[in-house]
Amino acid sequence: MKTIAAYVLLLMVNGAVLAQDKIKLGICDTLPNGFFEKNYTDISIENGAGYCYPHPFKKVLDHRILNFSKLKSLSYMDSPTMKERKDVPLPYEIAQLKTLENLETNVLCDAIFEMTWLKSLVLRVNGKEGPSDLSKKDFSVLSKLENLSISFPYDQSTEFYELKGISKLKNLKAVSLYNGNQRMVNQFLKLKKLESVEITGTPGVAFDFSSTPNIESLSLTRNEMKTIPWTLYTLKKLKYLNLSFNEITELSSGMGKQRHLEMLNLMGNDLLEIPYSLFNCKKMKTLDVSLNKRLSRIPDEIGKMSELEAFGAWECNLQALPNALSNCLQLRSIVADKNQIKDLQLDFSKLSKLEKLSFSENQINHFSNSLFTLPKLRRLNLSWNRISALPKYIGRMEELKDLMLYGNHIRKLPIDIGKLKSLVYLNVGSNRIESLPESITHLEQLQSLSIGSNMLREIPKRIANLTSLYHLKIHNNPLVEFPGEIYDLPNLHSIGVSKEQINLKEFRKEQNYPYVNVIGR
Repeated sequence: MKTIAAYVLLLMVNGAVLAQDKIKLGICDTLPNGFFEKNYTDISIENGAGYCYPHPFKKVLDHRILNFSKLKSLSYMDSPTMKERKDVPLPYEIAQLKTLENLETNVLCDAIFEMTWLKSLVLRVNGKEGPSDLSKKDFSVLSKLENLSISFPYDQSTEFYELKGISKLKNLKAVSLYNGNQRMVNQFLKLKKLESVEITGTPGVAFDFSSTPNIESLSLTRNEMKTIPWTLYTLKKLKYLNLSFNEITELSSGMGKQRHLEMLNLMGNDLLEIPYSLFNCKKMKTLDVSLNKRLSRIPDEIGKMSELEAFGAWECNLQALPNALSNCLQLRSIVADKNQIKDLQLDFSKLSKLEKLSFSENQINHFSNSLFTLPKLRRLNLSWNRISALPKYIGRMEELKDLMLYGNHIRKLPIDIGKLKSLVYLNVGSNRIESLPESITHLEQLQSLSIGSNMLREIPKRIANLTSLYHLKIHNNPLVEFPGEIYDLPNLHSIGVSKEQINLKEFRKEQNYPYVNVIGR
């Protein structure tokens, strides 16, 4: 058994992937014995100092790369060490690998531009000379490319560079550009077959989509955009749109004409309101308006989005959620943390498919009785609100795994909490709980229990029944006696206690395991 365990550990250390035809080697990994004798189809290599400094393990590919006669995908990322200050290049023989279709690298070399059969190329341009070197290459020879991704260093200007031969890439369907310039953007947006476009970190750039009618997926994040280009509304096939982290203040009514739109990300803008017309996008499945800190209202028209599965509106300025949201019967996730919501009166009985609810850091003191009856809910976060009591029927949430209620005004946990048989994580810390029901010891799947900063004088003796428990926090409670039964928990790894508790009877100072974390020293 020890021999087998040692062998498995050796594989983990060397980073070897168990699949016969694939291998992934990280910064601290070395080339395994017989590396060049294996006929891999997929290789991923990362070089650099990283946390291995000052003894990084360089993995050098050489002429033996020709042994990989079935290689289809290669990812080779190299970061020069402080000592060497130079990249480890790709071997020129790579240009003879006719089977290689997908290449990702940050090492620029001439051989790449001889691989006329490539279908996907991801270039992470490095160094001060990187943008200049790339501008000298001719992309037109890579006529079979379907996917091209180019990212330039964020701290270097690319203002005066262009990419030669881009207009000849007639088969290009997907393009990604980071820290490019207007010239590059214009080149890409003249390719009529484009279906997916991602342009990031290009402030001040104008976008004209009139020549790219086939775009289905569009991401324009972190471009300091203040308005949405009107030609975007002409993209009739658009399904996925990401406009996050810009400076957009309003949406045009034209957004409501995107009838095929399934995902819209407006996170991190400066929206004051959402136009009613947006909710004409009846195929919408994901809508995120989070981090629009001046947004105070979601219109009732959101109820028209009958296919909506995920709604995000955290850290806005919402006073309430519209009751019409209960009409979105396909909802699986609602995240609305860090708002000003006081009364949560959605009719949750209609939302039987919900799996995740998160309303932490609001001001909730009232909620619909149907909230705690969701049969498929797996994660519920109501932390840092003003909740003083929980309903008796909390045990109906049979699939609940994570329950977070810390930072409220709760004085008592209902007996039915012991019926949450799937519960893995429970945090009721920082409340006003004076005693725990014995039923809490019935949670056989529970791995993490936080009951710190309450008013508990004792812990149930049967806590030893929680045989799956891994983490336990009991700090800042006026315990009369330390719960010595925890030392019988077979899987307990750590326990959080306060300084005064380590002097209580039954606390074992000589015990090395579980690990004791003294909180608030």
